[in-house]
Amino acid sequence: MTLQAFFDALEKRLAELNAAEMRAILRRRAREIEPERREAFLHSLEPVPRVDAARLERLFVRTRDFVAEMREFSLRLEEADYPVDPFPADPAEPPLPYAAKAREFAALLTETGLCFEGGRRTDVRPVYEELFQVFTLSDLLGGGIRPAHVAPLPVEARSRWMRAVYEDARPERRALSMMEALRWSVEKITARPRPRLADLLEAHPEPPPDWEPFLEAFAELSGGESGDAAADAWHREAVRLRHGIDGLRRLCRKAGAARPRVWLDLAMELDRAGEAEEALSASRDGLARLPAGLPLRTALADVMARSAAKLNRLEWLPEARWEAFAARPVLRRLLDLLETAPAGDERRACLLKAIQHLTLPLKEEEPRGAGPSEPWEEDGADDAVSVSPVLVAHARLLAGKWDQALREVADLPVLGWSRESVAQAVAVQGVAALLHGDPDNGSANLRQVWMAALRARGVLEAETDPFLLTERLREHYTIQLTEFRFTPQERDDLAELCRAICQRRIDSVVKHKHRRAYGKAARLACALVEMLAAGGWPHRATAFLHHCEHAHARRTDFQAELANARDELESVVHLDTVEASEERSRSRRRR
Repeated sequence: MTLQAFFDALEKRLAELNAAEMRAILRRRAREIEPERREAFLHSLEPVPRVDAARLERLFVRTRDFVAEMREFSLRLEEADYPVDPFPADPAEPPLPYAAKAREFAALLTETGLCFEGGRRTDVRPVYEELFQVFTLSDLLGGGIRPAHVAPLPVEARSRWMRAVYEDARPERRALSMMEALRWSVEKITARPRPRLADLLEAHPEPPPDWEPFLEAFAELSGGESGDAAADAWHREAVRLRHGIDGLRRLCRKAGAARPRVWLDLAMELDRAGEAEEALSASRDGLARLPAGLPLRTALADVMARSAAKLNRLEWLPEARWEAFAARPVLRRLLDLLETAPAGDERRACLLKAIQHLTLPLKEEEPRGAGPSEPWEEDGADDAVSVSPVLVAHARLLAGKWDQALREVADLPVLGWSRESVAQAVAVQGVAALLHGDPDNGSANLRQVWMAALRARGVLEAETDPFLLTERLREHYTIQLTEFRFTPQERDDLAELCRAICQRRIDSVVKHKHRRAYGKAARLACALVEMLAAGGWPHRATAFLHHCEHAHARRTDFQAELANARDELESVVHLDTVEASEERSRSRRRR
């Protein structure tokens, strides 16, 4: 809820209450205040006093002296004045030499805000501009007070300063003054969250004077700056604030190709207004007109899917999910796509189409879903992603292309499996689990290896719950196990290829003495033994285990890890030979 909407709702609520009801509400709120905040709560009940010119003048003098002191302080600060670690890990904490200065700076920002609220909205402009100079000061090591050190005060101060600039400007120059102020605030104050025209409304509950003529003039000014993401965002915002949904519709028809974000603005506004039918239509129109592969199409497809679900128009869901995946090929979008496809042949066809899309040849240096050169919006809708080999591996495995998934990565380097971008680890561990048939039960080593494959993403998906994504992926693999069958020869070939890759990895880890990976290599070895034994190849399982024990017998650290993993292995795999028993005894003695 914006501050303007909040104040409007508050005034309406207050008008419906009498004095006794308001006292009762205030007493109830007072009982919820923590003890350490009670004094501040009492102070907050005092009306904001009117600020006289003398108090404002004293504040300006204090501010000017503080900035001069900060400039001198930064110039004379030397490396010796810093502790051993000059900059804390927490970006919200200023460097130690500036800790007291940051508190003093925050106090000045707070007092300037009180002067703004006390009726001096335009008079505080030079005070704010003097204070904002502090963000530009740095010492020899680059240290200083930054917006994050006193957050969220800089954002609040920026909004009040912008309102002061607005009211201080002549009406005929107001649009130009605000454009300059917006750009200056990005460069000198803070770029995130991005400044908006709506900040002028939220800075004070009273509407700005001559608001509608200003929006018309500002839209005309910002509309002429093509290729500028910031100006485009402010132009669309001005049109929305002035003309609402109808204005966005006209802008779509007039400049939808040059300003693709306006299609998302329109669809989102319709969705927020509860106009599901129109939101569905607008999102489909936008998808039909925007270039293929534009990351923005994913956000539009999400509106389309949401609106279709509200209207129970489920026939549109597969198209929406496909558009979202095609523009942003990540694991979550692939699973969304699969969950709209029925099991069986249609699901397999859907996966094959996805694989074809993921493996289409790209032009040189052309990322999948290339967006604007410098995304300005903060919703991530313009962020492009590259196709991850991990995603391709998961898609092939889910489609039953196990052999293709393995052979595609068989010749890649076998070291570095800990990185989430290594598709070889996903393919090998995935095929091993699938050949076993039930990796979640009875096989401790294989279960851990299987979970590592499920957790591999390849691309960070910050908006997704990692645990939920893993569980969804596990469910899809369970479906895949019930749908696909292979001939004995195909299974035999897969098992042999899987064994060969695992052996190369284990031998390389131990040969190159990557001691930190010995535990993972030992677990992988026992996981493969579990797979071979459960899959009907007990002799291969015994031979593979013997190879790991004999080929690296002199690596005592690795043998100790292998013995630990084998303790879990013996409870589920019966390898009862004299030689195995003797080797087991020797291994335990070495431990």
